[in-house]
Amino acid sequence: MKKISLLKIFKLNNFKKKAICALVFSLFLLGNIFLKPINLRLDLSKNQAYSVSKSTKDILKKLDKNLEIYFFVSENLPTSFLAFRNDVLDFLKEYENQSKKIVLKIIDPTKDDNNFKLSQEFYIPELQLSQLEQDKFSVSRIHFGIGIKYDGKTESIPQLNNLESLEFNLTSLIYKLSKKELEKIGIVGETSDLNNFFELVNNQFSVDYPSLEKQIDSQIKTLIIIGKGDKEIKDKQLKTIEDYLIKGGKAVFLVDKFSIDETSLYTTGGKTDWNKLLKKFGINIENNLVLSASAQLVSFGNNYFQFLSVYPYWLKTNNFSKNSSYFSNVSSLTFPWVSSIKINKLKDHQYEELVYSTNKSWQVKDNINLNPNSINQPKSYNQYLLTAKVKRKNNLDFLVIPSSRFLSDKFSGKDEENLKFVLNVLYDLTSQGVLAGIKQRTVNVYQLTYFDNQYQKEVLKYLSIGFLPIIFLIFGLIKVLKGNR
Repeated sequence: MKKISLLKIFKLNNFKKKAICALVFSLFLLGNIFLKPINLRLDLSKNQAYSVSKSTKDILKKLDKNLEIYFFVSENLPTSFLAFRNDVLDFLKEYENQSKKIVLKIIDPTKDDNNFKLSQEFYIPELQLSQLEQDKFSVSRIHFGIGIKYDGKTESIPQLNNLESLEFNLTSLIYKLSKKELEKIGIVGETSDLNNFFELVNNQFSVDYPSLEKQIDSQIKTLIIIGKGDKEIKDKQLKTIEDYLIKGGKAVFLVDKFSIDETSLYTTGGKTDWNKLLKKFGINIENNLVLSASAQLVSFGNNYFQFLSVYPYWLKTNNFSKNSSYFSNVSSLTFPWVSSIKINKLKDHQYEELVYSTNKSWQVKDNINLNPNSINQPKSYNQYLLTAKVKRKNNLDFLVIPSSRFLSDKFSGKDEENLKFVLNVLYDLTSQGVLAGIKQRTVNVYQLTYFDNQYQKEVLKYLSIGFLPIIFLIFGLIKVLKGNR
């Protein structure tokens, strides 16, 4: 077989070896210099888990001032955090590569006082982690969060928990900072017990309280409708909401099927039939209340006697749509006294089934008594649709939750998961769909088998150490033996 000589091909016969080495080294350096600005990173992960979406790219391209992203991360991270740290860092570099206006800074708050003060300005907390390492428990104090600064304004993600929600959380904050004025939202209905909700939205949006007796201002990007069962909304007012939706308005319906007396725990029919409006768009709130074995722990009683009980009428669920970004930072939702939804699909309408109850749920239709002592065990279980979204091309985009108390201070939960969910929805609806293209990341981790037995660990360790040397030794012996022949 004729041997191929690279020296002859590139006509380097007359050059000395030192000159050839110098030439190759120079080409290597020049190649690195010219290729450095070019992003040649290839993401082969499922659903492009390590690449930013088109929605994020569009927002970043529109930045007209410098954006600083601070990644606050300690050097003394536990071993189990190192892979996550690298994933976050790679992902943030994707942001930096999108625009020359974006600067990524990696800060270790434990290095000096200035770094620590900077982390405090972004409210990045010091976290205490305990873990089992080399068969011993160790405790570490670390920082692991992100701060962003744009046009003198700052926002932060104080603690990073997962890569799946990072893009939506970070991009929504950048979008908020880059807006020159706050988007306007409107609220109609009972608002006396929404203090926690207002604390969140007052800094994010301009809040208005429109009257349903006249046309709703088109400057209101999203309308939140809180319809308690004991409050009557007249047909003329329903028509006002319908006109607003048809003209392209967005809305979040938090409405009851029943009127509920929280003192006596009895129900009567609701004073407003919301289905008069919603059925025109294919949504029907069913005549029931849904219960679940997965529910909130509630205190019942009076000044003399109280007891704690799991209350199935305040159900909890994490049965979310996997395709929606609304749940990027939400672990579970609580639905107090909620009815189920039935969808009757109409032409030219798009429907999203966002939240279902767990498969340990059931419904009550007749003679509904909300007293915890009056709840009977069901004969069978099922899942029920609790939150749905309707969209029509060029106009109409709204979400329905059949529970007016979903945002109430009393019922929204100590961890504020309900509030975060609605805030994500508002970000999407008021942004005119700018954030809609950001889906929750699917990151698959294929872990190695864990060995409990110490003998198995030792065998695997020494096999890993000796495998390659043994292979090379065998290969060398074969070559020597062939040469001797």
